[in-house]
Amino acid sequence: MPDGLAVGVTSDDPALLGEVPEILDGLRQAWLIGFDGVMFDSHDFIEVDWYPSELRIGDRVGVLVAPSGQLSVYVNGKKRVDGPKNVDTSKPLFPAVDLIGNTDGVTLLLEARCPVRPEKQDSKMDFRASAVKARGFHRASLGRSLRLSKDAWTVERLGAEELQGTAIGAAPLELLESGRYFEVHIDEVVPDQPDGMAIGVTSHRPEELLEPVGSSDALRPAWLVGFDGAVWDGAKMEWLLSSWDTRQLSAGDTVGALVDLGNVLRIFVNGQQVAKGPTLPPEKTAPQALLFPVVDLLGAVRRLSLKPMAQAPQELPEPEVLAPPEPVQQQVMSGFYREKVGAQLQLEASDGSARRAAGGLEGGVLLGDAPLEPRQDGAVGYSLVITSAAAAGDKEGIALGVTTRPPKELSALPATADEVDPSFLLGFDGAAWDGSALKWHFSEWQPHTLQASDRVDVLMERGRLQVAVNGYRVAAQQMQVSNSKVPFYALLDISSAGLGVSLQLPVKTPSLA
Repeated sequence: MPDGLAVGVTSDDPALLGEVPEILDGLRQAWLIGFDGVMFDSHDFIEVDWYPSELRIGDRVGVLVAPSGQLSVYVNGKKRVDGPKNVDTSKPLFPAVDLIGNTDGVTLLLEARCPVRPEKQDSKMDFRASAVKARGFHRASLGRSLRLSKDAWTVERLGAEELQGTAIGAAPLELLESGRYFEVHIDEVVPDQPDGMAIGVTSHRPEELLEPVGSSDALRPAWLVGFDGAVWDGAKMEWLLSSWDTRQLSAGDTVGALVDLGNVLRIFVNGQQVAKGPTLPPEKTAPQALLFPVVDLLGAVRRLSLKPMAQAPQELPEPEVLAPPEPVQQQVMSGFYREKVGAQLQLEASDGSARRAAGGLEGGVLLGDAPLEPRQDGAVGYSLVITSAAAAGDKEGIALGVTTRPPKELSALPATADEVDPSFLLGFDGAAWDGSALKWHFSEWQPHTLQASDRVDVLMERGRLQVAVNGYRVAAQQMQVSNSKVPFYALLDISSAGLGVSLQLPVKTPSLA
């Protein structure tokens, strides 16, 4: 695993340090944990089962030193791992943090609450009982695209931003005879939207979020159903398919979410079960565990209200299993999408050829006019012929790949292809971009070396993006594709001056040896 941050304590007074060591274990006395999965007991490094490189923006990391000298780490209020046991508690201790890896910035919370309570079971139950008295949605953690009513029971989506539509309940759900249940009332819908809403639960306390999450699946963890026909299992970090189409919701509908006594998330519309979601881990549904309502307004659902009182449906039939629909002949890519073309590109009337006149990093984006036709194994791709090489000395090259974002959903064409969300690309000046993981990778392929008449094949197969030139594979990168069964669209970014391409028609998914 790559390095993340390291946290801990030191008995070295920072005011007396002659100079700050390059890394924390250079202090005379320090007890630390993190790095790439190790702890430091002031003498030796010992492996532990915690990798802080997995931390996300908004996570809250706490360090607790018990009177016995045991150091423990808490993430978002829950104990994650024990560290060194030999902390010298007879001396003053100072917080110590080392941004040694992929954590670029942290904020020290001066008024942090200790996650360990002096009382045991009774105090936890008292906290839970008082928490349910809180009303409506949690205001401070509200997505930036939402407006909350004065009474905190109603949220409304404002503007056209795709993200920042998440609202979390201000109180944990009460454990009833049938499980934990809540309902929302759909107040207003908007037609012709790609997504509707998502609904579910999270064990992430809203008051522990340092900033609103962009999407509800970024809560750690959350269990959700909806989106564009998907299920999110936050424990397994896994996307699954769902037949429930949230775009069909109407104003006046009631949507309920139940975590039943078997730990299964079930979704109801007007009292009828419409979807079965993931199964939560037992520790997340224990009587003392806290689960909060979550909704994510994604487009079609503009306004909804959390109902103060709701009773779970008595009968829980499985959702009706429908026979697969007759296959519908869908439009497939036959050229480039003419309505959104990079400003620096010249697109031929045939829709299949494009050329860049002046070089630069922006203005070279091209998208397919329809989804790529998948092979029987689900792989998708396309082929190009280079019609003109890049100008001498221009090494910006071209980026080739795919996106699951339909071009019609883009309100404006981004300046570069990696800004299309999500995008999966190979090329540039020797790089690969995984838009799902939001991560750059190194690639040995230098596309500025392409010559006129070269044939370039692009293939996305089982999450692995590959590029071949004249039949030889020159680049490959495994991508974090959350759902490989959704339609993919061709995505290109021509950066080198003079570089021209011609799409091979009809568009077929290539086979690479």
